[in-house]
Amino acid sequence: SYKSVYLVVFAGITQNSDDTNFATVGYAIAKILNMIRPNWSIWIKTIYPFDGGDGQTLDTISDAAQVVSLANNLSNNKVKNMSDTVREYYKGEDYIYFVGYSGGGVAAVRTAEYLDNVKGWNAYIHKIIRVGSPQMQVDKEYYYNRVVDLYRQGDAIASLAYKRGKLFREYAYPRRVEITNLSDT
Repeated sequence: SYKSVYLVVFAGITQNSDDTNFATVGYAIAKILNMIRPNWSIWIKTIYPFDGGDGQTLDTISDAAQVVSLANNLSNNKVKNMSDTVREYYKGEDYIYFVGYSGGGVAAVRTAEYLDNVKGWNAYIHKIIRVGSPQMQVDKEYYYNRVVDLYRQGDAIASLAYKRGKLFREYAYPRRVEITNLSDT
């Protein structure tokens, strides 16, 4: 049967809106989804949460610390802007998938959590896939079963973890899946 997917891709800290290579990520994911579900239509929106960021230092420890710091400290205004963008491009698709790379995985979760509190937003985010992202706890009640972390052994950014907590909420780390070779991606 005919279904539609709204795929929102959140870039990491080293990508910006001038990076035409990163823009192809959404199309690559859509191509894979089309192989699995050939009759589904897929709408893609790429969001650059860290547009204009400092980029990589070429030092693994510094880069990992920078990703966690920038992702963890996304301003509420930035998160609101990302949620506004998600809402603006949403046209009632049947499924919503968020995919975030590196710090973009944290931005994806923060945006989803923000959307939960927006009046008039009744859409359901079916899956949040974080690729090479810092391990960040998610709300156990709402997101635990919808978030998956994909990581490569030895990835300094994906090996970092931080806890979070809010009054009256229980958080837990979601399922992690190791990518073992290039054909897995």
